[in-house]
Amino acid sequence: MLNTSMSIRIGRERTVPIDIAREETVGTLLYPEEFDFLHRVYTDPENDSPKFRFPDLISACVSIVFADHANPQRRLIDYARSELMVRNSRGRPKCRSEDMWPEQYELLRGVQMSPDNRYPNPKFNLGDFTSACVALVMAGAEPQRRILTQARANLLYRVARK
Repeated sequence: MLNTSMSIRIGRERTVPIDIAREETVGTLLYPEEFDFLHRVYTDPENDSPKFRFPDLISACVSIVFADHANPQRRLIDYARSELMVRNSRGRPKCRSEDMWPEQYELLRGVQMSPDNRYPNPKFNLGDFTSACVALVMAGAEPQRRILTQARANLLYRVARK
């Protein structure tokens, strides 16, 4: 791991220097609508100091879903069975290859490996659940603000864990 340093903005006035180590990310897929939304968040002027990249934004969405719902696994399975099946009635869209942080990958991997995602139920992949997390956050109140706030919290957690 390479050590790097950066500053993170805390509030409007204060920045704090932090050292982070380059970590490995895990690959996932993202549906076009959810990618377009996160791209708007990525390019927004509010996304600065630091500028969060797609692994941060995607992982923030996963964290939000797991924090907001009493049974996030059930919520994601239900969303996939209802909304994603309707959206995919003419076939799965061409997805974007993106990355997320390992902690959030493990959360979604648990959903993917659950009995609710096995025969005789329809099977959904990691990209379906990743896209479902982004879609659920998009549908909520103040999605951009919540994503950037959660991305900051996730970064601070990763730094403190080292």
